Amino acid sequence: MATPKKSGSKSHWTENEISILKNEAGRLSSTKISKLINRSTAAIQTKAMRLGVSLDGYCKKIPCVDCGTPVMVAWQTNHIRCTICRDKFESIHHII
Repeated sequence: MATPKKSGSKSHWTENEISILKNEAGRLSSTKISKLINRSTAAIQTKAMRLGVSLDGYCKKIPCVDCGTPVMVAWQTNHIRCTICRDKFESIHHII
């Protein structure tokens, strides 16, 4: 049997909420965004991370060049390997 959600909690994000988050990220603080869409600051930060949206304007999520797993990186990074693929690459090429 599923555990009931706490009353008053929101779980499903609407397209409008996601749009506001994406458009305001990096311009407004997570606290201000949370007030705009009536969500907790923690919810804003978690959703931003899952979407690969940088709240500070300095990070983004891009796919690993080998396996496609999303990796959070500095905004100026254009390609990267996830930790698993990096470890494999380094062991194959004897990079320490």
